[in-house]
Amino acid sequence: MAMSKRHSQDPNNVVLSGVARIGGQEHFYLETNACVVVPKPEDGEMEVWSGTQNPSETQAYVAQVTGVQANKIVSKVKRMGGGFGGKETRSIQLAGICATAAKKAGKPVRCMLNRDEDIMTSGQRHPFLARWKVAVTKDGKLQALDADVFNNGGWSQDLSAAVVDRALSHVDGVYKIPNVHVRGRICKTNTVSNTAFRGFGGPQGMFIAETYMEEVADHLKIPIEKLREINMYQPGETTHFKQALQDWYVPLMWKQVLQESEYDKRRKEVEEFNKKNKWKKRGLSIIPTKFGISFTALFLNQAGALVHVYP
Repeated sequence: MAMSKRHSQDPNNVVLSGVARIGGQEHFYLETNACVVVPKPEDGEMEVWSGTQNPSETQAYVAQVTGVQANKIVSKVKRMGGGFGGKETRSIQLAGICATAAKKAGKPVRCMLNRDEDIMTSGQRHPFLARWKVAVTKDGKLQALDADVFNNGGWSQDLSAAVVDRALSHVDGVYKIPNVHVRGRICKTNTVSNTAFRGFGGPQGMFIAETYMEEVADHLKIPIEKLREINMYQPGETTHFKQALQDWYVPLMWKQVLQESEYDKRRKEVEEFNKKNKWKKRGLSIIPTKFGISFTALFLNQAGALVHVYP
């Protein structure tokens, strides 16, 4: 949902401000959160089979709740029936409960949530509210972006800080904006604690970007495809979070997709159809995206392997 208003006294520039709202989304993986914990006969050892995207954190937290060192806990994942971020941290509460019960009973404990329990407890995609203001020249070149981005974290912090962090690094879309000042806030609310979800804040940031682009295009009466094209980053340019864009092929891919999909021809056909039909309408859109992979905490972008070779 979006709304905007215009305010500017400079004849060469237009300043627009508006609000964008993005609702949540349920992971709805086929397999709900599930866990089996098997206690071992000595030294508090346990084997944990969990449908989790985070075996190492499962190990760490099960060790905490059972009061043993982490090396006493073996955490395993056979396979998952879907995760999408919903089992990055929110699977661990179930593993901790099962482990506590297994320690007390001295017997294996298994639990699989039903769908209602899973939805009530596991968290969703973070809903967002953004208040944005953009400055743009009369010919459509973006000059500045100022935005406050509010993230509905729910009752606990979980991964909300990292999600809003990534949203702020995607709030420029694929567009070069010389002046950017954006601020992110996590809102503590009375809902379930929201969590990681496919894209991890990136989709929310890109939605905000395309919201103000659509509003600018409407006010300047410029085709949105043209507005996007003239504002795209070029290879080697630097983002507002100081990353130089290398191997940047979005402008090339944009042109290729427009050409191969016969976009202009289809656009005219859609407009013709809509003129002739009062109640049934068609739409057509093409959206460019850039998405940062890996971690914004750079030290986490690492891997290690230990290889033993025996003759």
